Amino acid sequence: SNQINLGYSIPYLKFSPAGRYLAVAGAGQTFSVYDTIAWTIVKEVGESLSSIFADDTMSILCLDWSLDSKWMAIGGLGSDVYIIDTMKWTLLDPAESSRK
Repeated sequence: SNQINLGYSIPYLKFSPAGRYLAVAGAGQTFSVYDTIAWTIVKEVGESLSSIFADDTMSILCLDWSLDSKWMAIGGLGSDVYIIDTMKWTLLDPAESSRK
C-alpha cells in the first residue's frame, strides 16, 4: 500500500520537483524523506539537525526543495530559514549559504 502512517499529525509535506521523493514534516523537530517508487524511507532527519532547534517548542512548519533536489529549505516559527544539503543530509553552514 502507498499509505504512510506516522502515528502523529503531519503539518507539512512536499514532493521533490521530479516527484521521486516525498518529504514529510512530522510533529516536532523531525522529518522523513520517502522514495515514492518503493515507498521506503530514504532519510529520517531529526537529532542530526538538532542545532536548528535551540528552542524546544520549535517545529518544522514549511519545507521546499530546490529545482534540482540538491537542497532543501526548512523553516518554523522563528524568522530563520535553514538549508540542507540533500546529498549528505547536513545543514549548510551559514557562511557557505551566503555564497550560494
